[in-house]
Amino acid sequence: MPDLSLVGRRYLAPGQVVSAERVAAYASAVSGAGEVYSPGSVPPTFAAVYCLLPSLAEVLRDPQLGIELAGLIHAEQSFEWPVPVRLGDVVAASAKIAAVESKRG
Repeated sequence: MPDLSLVGRRYLAPGQVVSAERVAAYASAVSGAGEVYSPGSVPPTFAAVYCLLPSLAEVLRDPQLGIELAGLIHAEQSFEWPVPVRLGDVVAASAKIAAVESKRG
């Protein structure tokens, strides 16, 4: 039975710096020699580095959740940006457990 007391729990990852070096390294890793963004800009998928990874790490380290990765199904996620992300921004990433469900079969 899912533990519904977990719904609403938040995980914070403040202080994520969007630096030119990190953006360039990310772009190189995902594109190889091809250009995937304009220099000086931040590709939207870079959110995986400054938003998704740090907050997901907090979720996975929470001993109260007891997440077993084998058999885990990621059902949904969403992102919100009130303003465009720019080089030099310091972002506070967060994750929230919106629902807990058990699905079999």
